[in-house]
Amino acid sequence: MRAARRPDRPCRGFTLLELMVVLVIVATLAGFAVLAVGDGGRGRMVEEAVRSLEARMTLARDEAILLGRETAVGFHQTGYTFLHRVLVDDRTLEWRPLEDDRPLRPRHLKDLGLELELRLEGLPVALERDPEYPDPHVLLGSDGLMTPFQLRIRPAEGGDPLYLLQGQMDGRLHIRRPGETP
Repeated sequence: MRAARRPDRPCRGFTLLELMVVLVIVATLAGFAVLAVGDGGRGRMVEEAVRSLEARMTLARDEAILLGRETAVGFHQTGYTFLHRVLVDDRTLEWRPLEDDRPLRPRHLKDLGLELELRLEGLPVALERDPEYPDPHVLLGSDGLMTPFQLRIRPAEGGDPLYLLQGQMDGRLHIRRPGETP
């Protein structure tokens, strides 16, 4: 036999209507959270990659000054490599990647869906897809001077550049978004 409910003791639990209201509130808050995040943090990762390139170029320039050894940066469509001159035989020096130097090892931006466009002296440079030994494009001299350049970082699927990294002859670097005044 079932126990009868006592009128002096209230019923415990939630009604279906109360549960539905809570679910609607939670779903609405989750929707706002997704909208607030935007592109899932991709924009932040792209900015981080550009700032990292700027910091690595500054480090390479400083090391070139301190060690009295020229360094170069070789760009390709989806990344960049820091290079130094290596004696390959009795009379031949070639630019080779700095693979032993962890902060200056070759970097790829393909995973972020980015491509690079380089301009030297205002003229576009045809960058290779993914070379073993990229050409040295920007020289970082032991005197602190740098080859002036403009690097455009844009989505691999095309479209306008997301960031511009500009290097000046005196070794200064500037990051800006397209449309911002220099």
